[in-house]
Amino acid sequence: MSKASALIKKITDALSPEFPVGGLEIADAFLRSVVSRDDQLKPAYTRLMPGVIQDGVISDRERFLASLKELRAQLGDLSHPMSVIATLRSGGIYTQSFSLPPLPKDRLVEAVELNLLAISPLERGADYHDAAAIGEGATGEAEFLGAFAPRKLIDDLKAVLDATGFSVLAFEFGALSIARTVRELGGYGAEVSRLAINVMSDGVDFMILRHGQLAFHYWSSWDSLIASDGKRQINLADFNGLLSREVQRLTQFYAGKWGGSITNALLIAADFPEESSRLLAESFLLKVETLSLRRFGTLGTQWLGALGAALRGAMPRSADVFISLSPVGTEEEYARNRLRHFLLLWRNIVISSSIFLAAVFLVGVGLLATEERRIASDAVKSISPELLEESARLEAEAKGFNHLLSLALAAKRETTPLAGLLADLRRLAEGRVTLSGVSVDATSGSMRLTGRAPSEVVAIGFKNLLAGNPKFQDISLPFANIQAQSDGSVIFQLTLAFK
Repeated sequence: MSKASALIKKITDALSPEFPVGGLEIADAFLRSVVSRDDQLKPAYTRLMPGVIQDGVISDRERFLASLKELRAQLGDLSHPMSVIATLRSGGIYTQSFSLPPLPKDRLVEAVELNLLAISPLERGADYHDAAAIGEGATGEAEFLGAFAPRKLIDDLKAVLDATGFSVLAFEFGALSIARTVRELGGYGAEVSRLAINVMSDGVDFMILRHGQLAFHYWSSWDSLIASDGKRQINLADFNGLLSREVQRLTQFYAGKWGGSITNALLIAADFPEESSRLLAESFLLKVETLSLRRFGTLGTQWLGALGAALRGAMPRSADVFISLSPVGTEEEYARNRLRHFLLLWRNIVISSSIFLAAVFLVGVGLLATEERRIASDAVKSISPELLEESARLEAEAKGFNHLLSLALAAKRETTPLAGLLADLRRLAEGRVTLSGVSVDATSGSMRLTGRAPSEVVAIGFKNLLAGNPKFQDISLPFANIQAQSDGSVIFQLTLAFK
């Protein structure tokens, strides 16, 4: 980049700066947010009271609002909305993969939309859906992962987030966020398919990572392990039983859909039971790996969802081609937010500049007034009494002259332009009638005309011509004022007013 280009970019960034896009994880029991600034993470966390959110659905809006405001306050800079990628617990999102043959780009977009409409588990118009490419099949077909979320769920969450200073660029789900963290920070080869197992406080998320992308996920809640007597107590045997059943199903699913077998299991849990790791290695012949991150490893595995959303927020919006379960796309919402930031920045610049200029103006006016008084005082002191007397006499004469001039101008304004009116009368009478007398009363603005016309019809026509001239009004030609002559001509008298 040349020096000129670098300078232009620096000026552009100063006038319309980029702003950070954070990650926000919303679960039934907590809210977590991560914002990356200058390669440094700023985490924020707050717990949710039981029942505020149930299975991803807002049950207590007021308490949820209060918790979001508390989280927003931890992140600082409350002057404008904070842009985030929001990630939801996977249990409330439905996903399904599908394949399409090689198609031109314009037809591919249409084909993806048709497939999403066909496989959606919700009624048409009741969901937000999207898809992202996840690789190619063995025969060259394009593979996609489709995701669906209830429209009401997303709309309710977005309304509350907007009201508390969060501007959501995109909604995604936890498995997608975690898969991104694993891909970008885990350092694992994309050529090997992995079964990722994420153990959380409310359940287990089983994910198939293929070519480094999330190809399938299945959420299993702890509710499925509650004992028949209602005690919420899960022992190691129950957990291993769940693990064995789901891993068996997922390996069979993988073999049927993509062929071959999964060889690696990635454990996403800080305290994954050793017995469970041994079960995966011995019963399913899986190479067990424990997740470790190349950066930000001190956050802990419970932050992987929010971190994955923050990684998406940190990338250029033009490169963001991931699933977005939102009413508008990430680029459009980001453009709106950047415009809002730009307007706020320039509003502050204009206000600050106006205050500064006003202060400079007031100081300048004060200085000029002081200087004017000083010069006037010095001038008065330097003038002799004879000069002052002569100046007063000239000033009186000037006032008298100006008074006479104003009287003359007023008289001119009140003078009626008779020459122009008489010229119009001659022009209208020419070739029609002969005017023998014109009597003008300038005070009342009226005229009396005496003339001769070849006939009565011509005299009346002359009257009508006068009526068509905008300078004349109130034209009157009574029949009694028309006198026939022996040669057929008539002598007439009419009156009119001029404007």
